[in-house]
Amino acid sequence: MDEFNRLMKEEVLRDEVLESCYAKMMGLAESKLKLIQSVLENL
Repeated sequence: MDEFNRLMKEEVLRDEVLESCYAKMMGLAESKLKLIQSVLENL
């Protein structure tokens, strides 16, 4: 329950961030997608 309450107080929920990122990536050219892939692999 503590975790639920903590998440409900968050300004932006993780799911919203993932959705936003996914939507942005869907509109990118393949060359930029490869750049994003490289960045993510190196985190």
